[in-house]
Amino acid sequence: MLTIYSFDNLNEIQKATKKLGSKFNVREESKLIDFYSPITSQGFKVIDMVVTDEIALLKLKDMQDYPDFQKRAIHSSQFLCNLSEYTNSKKVVIEYYILNDELFLRSEIKSSEIIFKPNKVNKLSELLKNVQFTYITLKFKQNKNPFDGLKISTGKDNQIFLSQSREKISTEEFVKQFTLSVFSNYLVFKSEGIKEILTNVGSDGSMTRTNRESNNYIFGVPATIKSKQLQLRIIKVLTSVIDLYESGELTREIVEEAKNNNRYYFKKHMLKEQQRIEN
Repeated sequence: MLTIYSFDNLNEIQKATKKLGSKFNVREESKLIDFYSPITSQGFKVIDMVVTDEIALLKLKDMQDYPDFQKRAIHSSQFLCNLSEYTNSKKVVIEYYILNDELFLRSEIKSSEIIFKPNKVNKLSELLKNVQFTYITLKFKQNKNPFDGLKISTGKDNQIFLSQSREKISTEEFVKQFTLSVFSNYLVFKSEGIKEILTNVGSDGSMTRTNRESNNYIFGVPATIKSKQLQLRIIKVLTSVIDLYESGELTREIVEEAKNNNRYYFKKHMLKEQQRIEN
């Protein structure tokens, strides 16, 4: 159920509440909604919040599948203002978590150092210029592309490969396009919290499926791959792509290319609908 509230006379209401000052009481539920709404609407999930007079700690997890960790970590620090206003603690801290609930960045500031200028437009960069950032891990660099410099030796095999638009392409380009098609199916399952995933590559293409006791799903990528040697090489490249993704080292461009060129969002919608029907 969705409830939408609207005010025809919001300006008048705001003026009246300002006149009342501290005498104007806002329900705690309203304060909480006002605090949570900007956080959740920008793709973050509140994991935990611990509040004392001295310090308020807010733990956030990114809800995006594979965001730019650096940018999103800094983005999360903007909620220090909200946290300070909501808790009135002397010091506020935000911890940003990614992937397997691993802490990536801690941002903190004393509430007294949040520089608010009354009756003026307050830029976030000015309000939070005294924030202290501490990177907890430097592992997730998102800077590796397994297709850079990829060379495939086909030996005596003279198979001709075509793109999805029926244009002749090199063996290396075929391996990249095919691998990303399979990887996209893997990402669909991962996005729905499915961990039991099996993938095979053979002479007629690839099949990616869930490996559970019931309610299993299958996505296929048809292709003719005559060479056994090439099949094994594709498996090796695909394994590298998945490993780099799981370790947070794969470039975001590769992930986005896999999604955008292989109907990722359509498949994700289909899987969601099927799970909804079965549940």
